[in-house]
Amino acid sequence: MPGFPGPILVGSVNPGWHCAVYGYAGVALTAALRAGVGRLLEGRARAPEAASQPAAM
Repeated sequence: MPGFPGPILVGSVNPGWHCAVYGYAGVALTAALRAGVGRLLEGRARAPEAASQPAAM
């Protein structure tokens, strides 16, 4: 975790473990959402290519 979020996340253990757990869950959820949206957008980018080909008979 580069930059600002890394030290903040590591430092969140001091005020209470629940703060750290929320931070780790947020990182995991953000990564999962980013991967899911990437796959969704990749699928939409490929859809027009498939639609432009003539149907096989």
